[in-house]
Amino acid sequence: MGFPGATGATGATGATGPTGPSTGATGATGPTGATGATGATGASGPQGIQGVQGIQGIQGPQGATGVTGPQGVAGETGATGATGATGPTGATGATGATGPTGATGATGVVAALTFATFMGTESDAYTGGASGSGVILPVTETASTSDASAFTLTPDGGVTVNQAGTYLVTGAITVEGGSADQTYALQVNGSGETAATYNSTAIPNNAGQVTVTTVLQLNAGDTISNSLISAGPVNLDSNAASPTGETAASSAITIVKIG
Repeated sequence: MGFPGATGATGATGATGPTGPSTGATGATGPTGATGATGATGASGPQGIQGVQGIQGIQGPQGATGVTGPQGVAGETGATGATGATGPTGATGATGATGPTGATGATGVVAALTFATFMGTESDAYTGGASGSGVILPVTETASTSDASAFTLTPDGGVTVNQAGTYLVTGAITVEGGSADQTYALQVNGSGETAATYNSTAIPNNAGQVTVTTVLQLNAGDTISNSLISAGPVNLDSNAASPTGETAASSAITIVKIG
């Protein structure tokens, strides 16, 4: 085999062929690429204008009442409240009918009244009395009595009660004129005035009768007397009447047992 010959000269350039279509057919879509990172949030836009409130809807019908639940456990009793103010007094009811009259009780025994009046007829002058121990203006006789044992005349002209009790006592003396500023009293047991506002009185300057009345609680054996309890003088007058009507009494004592 021989060696290759030398390269021949380049032939002339051929005429240009027709131009092919400018765009080739679209190739198939490639696979979707990976999602890119989220971009930064943009700034908030301005707040929009508030919209007009819508019309209120029509109220729907009331639903049926549910079943009552079971009663709960009773709570502890609370503290007692303060007492309320007292209400006004109610009107008085009508008076009831009068009941029948009861049977008349048995007639009680009427107690006998014990009393006596004693008098004296002296027409002497008396002096030297004092409020602590008076000078007795004596009574010397019994004018009247319901019970001779209830009282006893004393030798000095007083009257002793023989029963304890409450007595209404009236004393009286009859004086001639000229005895002003003297004091006469009922005296108990020679002690002078026992209650100045009840059993003593001033003797007037003019002639007349002076009386004293008092109620005394006396023990058996207490003695009552008419007494001069100032210095005197006092002139007794036997020509006037006593409180019970006897004449010629210058000093008198009436005693009535009332309790």
